[in-house]
Amino acid sequence: MTSTLDLTIVALRRLSARIALIELRAEDGAALPAFTAGAHLAVDVPGVGRRHYSLVNDPSETHRYCIAVARRDDGRGGSLALHRQARLGAEITASPPENLFPLTEDEAPVCLVGGGIGVTPLVSMAHRLWREGRAFELHCALTAEDLPGVGEWLSEMPFAERVHFHGGSLPSARLDIPALAARTDPATQVYVCGPETMIAEAEAAFGARGMPVMSERFTAPGAEAEMAGGFEIEIKGQGQLVSVAEGQSALTAMRAAGIPVESSCEAGVCGSCRTKVLSGQLEHHDYVLTPQERAEGNVFMPCVSRGCGRIVVDL
Repeated sequence: MTSTLDLTIVALRRLSARIALIELRAEDGAALPAFTAGAHLAVDVPGVGRRHYSLVNDPSETHRYCIAVARRDDGRGGSLALHRQARLGAEITASPPENLFPLTEDEAPVCLVGGGIGVTPLVSMAHRLWREGRAFELHCALTAEDLPGVGEWLSEMPFAERVHFHGGSLPSARLDIPALAARTDPATQVYVCGPETMIAEAEAAFGARGMPVMSERFTAPGAEAEMAGGFEIEIKGQGQLVSVAEGQSALTAMRAAGIPVESSCEAGVCGSCRTKVLSGQLEHHDYVLTPQERAEGNVFMPCVSRGCGRIVVDL
């Protein structure tokens, strides 16, 4: 069972009308579980549920966690609720940090490319790269609304000279990813987080030069449409058979059958609902599993992925 952290909001900073920077510390002042660059914090938002937010402070720090939350008026309610409830002294529970977007362990130069709130996981990476003395650049594509506050915040960082801003009224109003790829050393590692269009463009531009792109998606475009064909889920040890109808997610069907499954994004990007599969053919539509994990067929994300015929899962 995952342990729970009792945290308190000790500082708030509005980076823009829609982005809030929140600093959290342990209620008793104790050291917090360590995290690695690119990690996220699973926060329990009262009245809404669990939501994941990237940690933006230096991973060497153990006295605090800092997250930047972008309010989404058309989202599922987590960011709106957190913006409304966030105040100094407010208590928040969370699970220890997890990392689905880690830096590799070598000395290669790094190119970090972020769009909008997708900049956040890259900031903790920049902290680590700076401390280790590795060569890197951080490219931030921001809206005119977010650029002033986010730019001021990042200008306070020790690695500010490595940050390049794109957007607003800047001369480089749009980040030209093909041009960036063309002038980047092929030995460079590339990490991208942001809108799907940005990730796709980066994968094409850098991929054309033989440079793999590591990415993290906050949404999974098209995943919700991949709901064709019904199937059955057998729950090991419970003698229970769950029918998943066409157009229905496995996660929804399992919950309707009274089977609790933890989840957060419900879009195939966070990994919270990862479920062990003992047998059966799977159709993967997530952005979490590696090609090897998909080929092994031992796990799936029931929020977006499906089975063929009948699969057996172990909860």
